Amino acid sequence: MIKNKYKIHNIKELEELAKTISSNLEKGDIIALIGEIGSGKTTLSKFLINQLTSIEINQINSPTFNLYQSYNKNNVLVNHYDFYRIEKYQDLDEIDLEDSYKNGITIIEWADKYINALTQDYIEIHLTEKLSYREYKITPKGKLRKRIKNINSLDNFLKKTNLKINKLEDIYGDASKRKYCRLHLEDKTLILMDSSQEKKKINPTKLSTSISDYIHICKYLEKINIRVPELFYTDIKREYLIEEDFGDLKYSHIISKENFKELYQPAIDTLLHISEIHHPNNLEVNGKTYDIPEYDKKIYLNEVEIFIKFYWPFIKGTICTSAIEKEFMDIWNELLIKISSDKSLVLRDFHSPNLMLLKDEENHKKCGVIDFQDALLGHPIYDLVSLCQDARITISEEEETFLIETYKSKFNFNNYQFDRSNFIDHYCILGTQRSMKILGIFARLSILDSRNDYLVHMPRVINYIKRNMQNSNLSDLSKWLDLNFKEEFYV
Repeated sequence: MIKNKYKIHNIKELEELAKTISSNLEKGDIIALIGEIGSGKTTLSKFLINQLTSIEINQINSPTFNLYQSYNKNNVLVNHYDFYRIEKYQDLDEIDLEDSYKNGITIIEWADKYINALTQDYIEIHLTEKLSYREYKITPKGKLRKRIKNINSLDNFLKKTNLKINKLEDIYGDASKRKYCRLHLEDKTLILMDSSQEKKKINPTKLSTSISDYIHICKYLEKINIRVPELFYTDIKREYLIEEDFGDLKYSHIISKENFKELYQPAIDTLLHISEIHHPNNLEVNGKTYDIPEYDKKIYLNEVEIFIKFYWPFIKGTICTSAIEKEFMDIWNELLIKISSDKSLVLRDFHSPNLMLLKDEENHKKCGVIDFQDALLGHPIYDLVSLCQDARITISEEEETFLIETYKSKFNFNNYQFDRSNFIDHYCILGTQRSMKILGIFARLSILDSRNDYLVHMPRVINYIKRNMQNSNLSDLSKWLDLNFKEEFYV
């Protein structure tokens, strides 16, 4: 937690303050140090640099005469400035401030001398020498106000759990704004989910905007005997929870040709288990009712429209014309008519990054499921499509056929309106809808958030669409792609 004011009596307390501040800094952050001569600006700067880079204190020099120093270690760049000797504002052009703001963490002593040279987002630390201590007043500015508020809120949540946490380890998450962290305790590890940065607004594709969705679906899945993490601590108001740690055996990390069938059998069995249950629209969980939306035609169309809104301009550099967009949406209107209105529980992201091998479990529960808050009531084979046409890892045609046939061999068609004869028709239409949505999402992440790490998966997703195009139901869409995206899809 970063408090507004600290009274520092000795070096040990200063080191702890530097540790607290530095642990919450990110690339692009600016620390503005303000105080009279002898108030301790340089000493605090050295401790901050030490905490950020692990460079020894005695190797960190004051930038008073050089104006600035750069320190780069452990993939952390820190630029340390001193504005005291800068005579006029124009001289700032000579010290690469903009590059420093962009490429690393920036610490500025005497920042108040040219406060307008800072961006709007920075942390001001005002140092004052007292009789028996130094006072450090910390004031976040701009966007950093919200971040520090969130940091303090999370710290309060963790303190209330009374867990003795030895270490917090960041875990790479998904395309959402949710953050994940592994909490290392004395005898075990737990997972912290922070959903406080998710935008709390209704969206047309019914994606979850609240951690309460995760909690309700998690408890319902547990009730119907699906292996999901046990929940230990929750704060719905502030959007935090702590849950069981399934470990590191994600399907996406451990899949191989040798273990494919053994690994994926529990996943198929999990889907079959879900398909055998009648899921009500109103889920009863611990005496409370949770309304689960339906995966209807409107949502399918809203999802596939993402392809037009983002993939089209991503590839072509221009907005799609209304006439061509109408052709595309008309084709999808006709395709979705061919899908039955059958309903089962659809988890939506039932694919390798969200599935964990649990060696100590039996049968379908060997497959642990960790992402399900976007669940809807929709077509029972949608999650099979997610599994078989995985955007993150390549599922070969042979492997896809194995998964489909394994699923079909045990699927109870008597519970649904479609049958073996049109199973593949439904599968290919749903698969193409999902893949086009994914291409749009990956393009959107690149355009709006500069998240380009998902672009590497686009060729794989396009290849799944090309597989599906072999189905005669998709002939009109195939022609549309041939006309508008011939080079990308080769259809």
